Amino acid sequence: MTRYRVHSAFILLLVFWTMGASAQTTRTFAPYVDMSKMADRLLQIQAESGVQALTLAFVVSGSGCEPSWGGTAPIAADSKILAEITQLSAHGGDIIIAFGGYDGLELA
Repeated sequence: MTRYRVHSAFILLLVFWTMGASAQTTRTFAPYVDMSKMADRLLQIQAESGVQALTLAFVVSGSGCEPSWGGTAPIAADSKILAEITQLSAHGGDIIIAFGGYDGLELA
């Protein structure tokens, strides 16, 4: 009986290890960048770190319920950040948007 349990435990461990190994290949590391402070450094961050995905933060409420970066730069009117995002994408980068933040009002 003990031999059977050890054998079963080994097979179970092997299955979980294999599942974990295959899951790791699909994980993405995407550190966040505070767009109210470092919006002009996306390409520099990508080039120096080799990171392909960045989380752009923090989309919160600006004037009224207008989405803005950190509550200060309206997203709809910010062509500078759009240009940075476009260049990042052209260099193989990908973005994730983070809504909310410590020092801002949520859009709702």
